[in-house]
Amino acid sequence: MRRFCLVIGMVLMLSAVGLAAAQKTVTFMEVGDAAKMKAFEEYYPIWRQLHPEIAVEYSPLAYSESFTKIKTMFAAGIPYDVSPMYSPGYDTMFVEANALLAMDDLIKRDGITEDDFLPGIFNSWDQFHNGERIALPYGFSGRVLWYNPELFDTAGLAYPSTSWTDTSWTWADFVSVGKKLTRDINGDAINDVWGLAGLPNFFGNLAPFMWGQEIFNADFSEFILNQAAGAATIQRIADLALVERITPVPFTTQAPFASGMSAMMIEGAWAMGQARSWDVKWNWAVMPLAERRVSEITLDKLYVAKSSNQDAAWEWAKFLATNTQAQILYAGQGNGKIPTQKQAAYEWVTGELAKLYPGLNTEVLLNALPYNVGERLGSTMPNWTRILPLLTNAYNRIFTGQASANQVMNEIKPSIDAILREMK
Repeated sequence: MRRFCLVIGMVLMLSAVGLAAAQKTVTFMEVGDAAKMKAFEEYYPIWRQLHPEIAVEYSPLAYSESFTKIKTMFAAGIPYDVSPMYSPGYDTMFVEANALLAMDDLIKRDGITEDDFLPGIFNSWDQFHNGERIALPYGFSGRVLWYNPELFDTAGLAYPSTSWTDTSWTWADFVSVGKKLTRDINGDAINDVWGLAGLPNFFGNLAPFMWGQEIFNADFSEFILNQAAGAATIQRIADLALVERITPVPFTTQAPFASGMSAMMIEGAWAMGQARSWDVKWNWAVMPLAERRVSEITLDKLYVAKSSNQDAAWEWAKFLATNTQAQILYAGQGNGKIPTQKQAAYEWVTGELAKLYPGLNTEVLLNALPYNVGERLGSTMPNWTRILPLLTNAYNRIFTGQASANQVMNEIKPSIDAILREMK
């Protein structure tokens, strides 16, 4: 009996040694916050049950730090195995160096299909390079029209539409409703309640697409918002403050809405976590229909670096993108991220999110994907961080009435075109 126990003990010890020898470690870096770190703590045990042979070293970094760190690690020959920051939308150096794993054969082998994900999720341009898939989607959010139902009720007005196909909620309606909701409460001839909380610069980025215009030409080699039709769309946004007077100048974005002094606000759905501390009722609606209806979606994607560890890294990326439990946990505690996997998205939205925000019009965000113009905004270009300050300053001047849209767009065109030429 003693000899049998010794034999079993030696077998177990040798098995443990063998497992330790076979153990692999995947390095995973993303822009992290408290919600993402908490999610990792919750879904990592699920991973370890499925893959005890693969450990994951998690590096949640600040947004600004992540750009430098991923380049430094790559240059040192020890790249992170999995990261969203390899996106060609942030920097093309990784795809140009042929450093990212092509996933088509792996996706086919493992039975992953487009139908596993929400409509429109699986085919954004930055998931591909030279016709090959290099990324998997694993979370998304977007900008929506927030509204205060109590202010609408007080004014006896119908709520904005929650349907992207509803043609009755138009730009003209938006302006008309904004005027009716803008009020001077104390009789001092100064408006106290506003129809719209403010004119954030991203409203300027969306405006051209609402009227069938573009910021850049087809191949992003020229800035074309200086053309008369394009500049007119920016002026139309500015006139919400300067002519229609439904939003304050100087303006802020969240403050009037969060304090109950604005009926509508255009903001990212990711602000819902912050909104839990606001002493105001709110809900979501679709953007008004101009010549077309548009949305802006931000999509989180996972890229795998080529290395001797790429097989284990692929398993981790696949887990994050396709495991229903991991997807639901990644969505977190109502902080504006929606799972991209179809089953997880609907389970989470109808479950956890519904508990956190009873009556929230979640279909506004779930159905926004086919209307997304995010790929044309320019925000995925490598030099976007240099172009954005030029546009932001331009919008501020226009929205505050310092100069016309036509004048300012023509002034910034040479500088933006010069940056675009550097990308070619």
